[in-house]
Order: sequence, then structure tokens, then C-alpha cells
Amino acid sequence: LNDKGQLGDGTNQDKTRPVKVAFDNQTVNADDRTVITDIRNWEHPTKKVFESYGFKITKVEILHKVYPVFYVQPNNACSIDSTQLLKEIASQNGYWDYKIVDGKGYIEVFCDRKQNKIIRTVSDKGELDYK
Repeated sequence: LNDKGQLGDGTNQDKTRPVKVAFDNQTVNADDRTVITDIRNWEHPTKKVFESYGFKITKVEILHKVYPVFYVQPNNACSIDSTQLLKEIASQNGYWDYKIVDGKGYIEVFCDRKQNKIIRTVSDKGELDYK
């Protein structure tokens, strides 16, 4: 966690530890959930990936300090289940599991941090193993 409240150190080089978050505008609930709504001032490498694919992040929830749920506005040019998008998000998130929700559906991404790869996805469309 850096002094700007960014997930990780901003470079995401240490992929052996989960990223953590702390913000002045955070909300921590009893279920260990941090809600980030000030996306304009939030910085993390995943934000640039979403923006490069035309997605606007509206909210990020960090569950148990390590599992991000990215809420994005639907994008007609790209789907949240785009393989390339998922790979880039996984890489920038240190290959920690994550979820994307876009109002039309969701996708949960499960990664293998030792092998730096996605191993499975679960979505409203079904499951897919990458083994």
C-alpha cells in the first residue's frame, strides 16, 4: 500500500502478496468490504486497462482486503468476457482472483499466481476451464 492509497505499490512487482487498499473515502463494513467510489482519484494499473478497452469503472469493492470486484459501465465495443481484457486485468492485478460486473452480467476470474495465468472463469454465461 503506498502513500496515495493505491493498491499495491503502484508497480505491482510483488505478486506473492495480495494487494491491499486504504482510502480516506473508504467504507469498511462488518463483512470486511472496502468500497471505493472516488474512481477519479483512485489509481491502480487495472484502471488503465479498463480505460484502454473503453470501460468506465463506477465502483470497486475489495472483499477481505484481497478480492476486487470491479463495477463498470457496459461497453458496446468490448465485452467483459474478452479473453485479452481478462488476461491484461489478471496481469495488472498480480494474478489474484477478481470479478467484473457490468450491469448486464458478471464474470469471476480465478488465477494461478505461481504460473501467472488464468485457470478458470465463471460467469452468467457459464464456466470455462483454461487448463
